[in-house]
Amino acid sequence: MRNVPQLSVFIVEDNQMFTLYIDTILKEQFNFRISTFPNGKECIKSLNLTPDIVILDYMLDEDMDGLQVLNTIRKQLPDTPVILMTGQKDIETAIRLMKAGAYEYIIKDQHAPGKLVNAILKIKQEKGKKWKRFILA
Repeated sequence: MRNVPQLSVFIVEDNQMFTLYIDTILKEQFNFRISTFPNGKECIKSLNLTPDIVILDYMLDEDMDGLQVLNTIRKQLPDTPVILMTGQKDIETAIRLMKAGAYEYIIKDQHAPGKLVNAILKIKQEKGKKWKRFILA
């Protein structure tokens, strides 16, 4: 079996169970190198690793929310797609995050896994040849 480079995905989520859930879904569907972070500060410290995709929770902790992390990512890695996954159903929050540069806003419900996979497939399609190394597991 040949050694295929993997795309790098950051999961920034303070809920360990949800992190494990998303990690499992991604590993079942894709050949990704996944790094997980329990808060925004840890993610920001690791942005030098230049993830290909960031999956970001909106409600992280009292020190830093998803919008603050998104703004930092946009400044340091403007071309990196950031998918927001949150329990927040507030349309104003969704609009604010999309205007700030979120690629997708996904509400954490029973449809979230499918929406996440579809968002990643859409990113792959948009990236085209740049993502030749993208391989379905």
